[in-house]
Amino acid sequence: MKNWSNYLVAAGLLAAFLLVGYLLRPRPLTEEDTVRPVLAGQPQWVAGQPGDLEVRLVAERAAGGKRALNFVNATDPVATVTFFQGDAPLSPPVTVTLSHRC
Repeated sequence: MKNWSNYLVAAGLLAAFLLVGYLLRPRPLTEEDTVRPVLAGQPQWVAGQPGDLEVRLVAERAAGGKRALNFVNATDPVATVTFFQGDAPLSPPVTVTLSHRC
């Protein structure tokens, strides 16, 4: 009988860990959430030439709270970028492909 109680305790602990993991997983983004780029390094470019910007994507939940996003399960993510001078856009928005570099 003692062997069965050990198995039941182990199964109960496993179920508790699985439940906690399920409840703490990140929720999917919704249309009300906002995804913003945050500069992760100094911009490196020369005027008139292509350059790289290092950014991290951060999701701001409509219900409150923020979380960093990653590229897991992302297929060809893109971003629309607009450069401004004051409140006026300098050119039409440009769509760029995001790449994950380690």
